[in-house]
Amino acid sequence: MLIYLILVVLSSFKILPQNILVFGIAALIVSFLLILSRREGKEIKLSNSFLVLAFLLIFLTRAVPYISNDIPIGYDAGIYKYSIENKIDADWEKSTFEPVFNLLMKTLNLIFPSTFILIFFLILFELLIGFSIYITVKEYFDKNTAILSTLLYSLSIVQFKAFTFLYYKNIIALSLLLLAFYFLKKANYKAFTITAIILAGMHRPTFLIFAFSFLFHTFFNIKKNFKKNFISGIIIIIGSLLLYIDKLKTTIVPGLTETFDIGAGTFINLLTYKALILIYIPFLALGLYYIFQNKKYNILFIWFIINFLIVVFRLFFFNRYIIMLDLIAVIIIAIGLLEIVKDDRKIGVLSILIIFLFLSYNVFGEALTAKPLISEEELNEIKTLQTTEENAFAMATHKNYSPWILGYSERKTIAPGLFEYNKWNLQQWQDFWQSDSEKAIEMLKDYERPLYIHAGNIRTGINITKFEDKCFEDYVEGKIWKVIC
Repeated sequence: MLIYLILVVLSSFKILPQNILVFGIAALIVSFLLILSRREGKEIKLSNSFLVLAFLLIFLTRAVPYISNDIPIGYDAGIYKYSIENKIDADWEKSTFEPVFNLLMKTLNLIFPSTFILIFFLILFELLIGFSIYITVKEYFDKNTAILSTLLYSLSIVQFKAFTFLYYKNIIALSLLLLAFYFLKKANYKAFTITAIILAGMHRPTFLIFAFSFLFHTFFNIKKNFKKNFISGIIIIIGSLLLYIDKLKTTIVPGLTETFDIGAGTFINLLTYKALILIYIPFLALGLYYIFQNKKYNILFIWFIINFLIVVFRLFFFNRYIIMLDLIAVIIIAIGLLEIVKDDRKIGVLSILIIFLFLSYNVFGEALTAKPLISEEELNEIKTLQTTEENAFAMATHKNYSPWILGYSERKTIAPGLFEYNKWNLQQWQDFWQSDSEKAIEMLKDYERPLYIHAGNIRTGINITKFEDKCFEDYVEGKIWKVIC
């Protein structure tokens, strides 16, 4: 076991070659040997100090990127800022921002500025996930598993990446998913039903995991609480539909289409995830063995199976579902680790220590290098668009700047393939990027005036010389031009 862990660590530092197939086979062999060598172990009791450490690590890793930085990290920062500060009217807005999320953000914005919500409150919601893991796992398994699960979550590189990608809705929804299952276990059907409806109005892909898990849970427990489960299920369906009643065409239908047809989704891919969890595989296998051996086929296990199938068989939105899979996986991994500790205290403690140090190095390394996708200088350039005419349009010439212009220009935004004011398809955008001044001026007749065009430091494939023409007035030092023809 220890040799396997050391080899995985060495391969991650490129001291040894990393072959996922070879390590995967080795992990399965180690798992098989661990299962064969199992014996009745001694009970252990983890100190509450480990739980305190977990919450401290969650806070520290999420706070580090904001030392000497007050710009939200993540591609969607500008889009979220826009949604917080503005009324949601356009079709793309209604299909992007779920009603409960929109209500929550608008309520917070009554007191707190949008940037504060995007930074400080997101960290609070990360801490809420830790709390939700602890109380839920404690209820379904035991306190030791709950503490270790929370500790593993605090150092999960996948969960940290979800934070740096600013998957705000997803992060809040994970807490709601766990809390819903917590209330279900406690047989508090009122709280369970309300939490599930809130989840539906917060993030549809996460709600889908909940819906499938609860459906199979109800089916497998048809002789136990079936009536209560069925009634709750009907109320959840009705309540969820009522949340979207005025947006069925623009939200529910596109939402389902996106979930089943969008493809992978923007996140790390399955191959990368396999490399990240190599160090976990023996403990994941042992945790699953424990569940089968003790017949703990609860709703958390059902969640794992459904999530696993979605990701491994690439059914829909599978890259984004890695976030949910990783969360439930760390819970099962915690079970496996604790079984090792019970069997052999020294080997188990050393295994946890190696994993803890390895994960700490990785996640703090990521935290120290995490930074906004835009520089303060470029963001200030975009903010100068706030001084233009109130009815002006701001055009982004690169996808990287589109969300920032939307959120920080305070002007109607035209962007490649995004938002309601775009009138060009991809080919037309490519023609515009490569065009000379004469063709650009002709093409820009498609858009209303006043019109300002932004070109940041990323200019790949764009012929900037077109803006030297007299029809383009330099507004900000070769970065923003006003179209005057």
